[in-house]
Amino acid sequence: MEKEMLKSRRSFLKTGIILSGTALVGASLTFSFNPSNKFIARQLTGYLQYHHLANVIGDSVIRNDTNLQGLSLQQMIDLVLEEAGLGRSDVSLFSLFNQLETFRNAAREDFMNENIILVDGWVLSSTEAHLCALLHLYLSPSA
Repeated sequence: MEKEMLKSRRSFLKTGIILSGTALVGASLTFSFNPSNKFIARQLTGYLQYHHLANVIGDSVIRNDTNLQGLSLQQMIDLVLEEAGLGRSDVSLFSLFNQLETFRNAAREDFMNENIILVDGWVLSSTEAHLCALLHLYLSPSA
């Protein structure tokens, strides 16, 4: 079981997203909408490759960081977006397909700047760790 949980360092964030035909057709539509916190959280946590593992790590990240304890889903979303240099206005129905690279770049910058978090044997960028924490909050019954 534990060997199944071990993944290579490079595979923590997805390396790409497979686009469905529906999304490709719909991507040309332009309209504004006000996404809910659940929608944004689901979209952002879609960048994580192994949700079960990320949920476990997210729980540890929150338990070990008093600054994260008690944050609402909305506050965690804002933190994750801010770390990637994004705002809520940058989130759209189809931004999932073009913002993965933004998060990968933020994670690389975190490592270059030694903005890392050690948790459960993993060395994660702050961005990755906070995405895991967001997933844990999103999956919690109180979200």
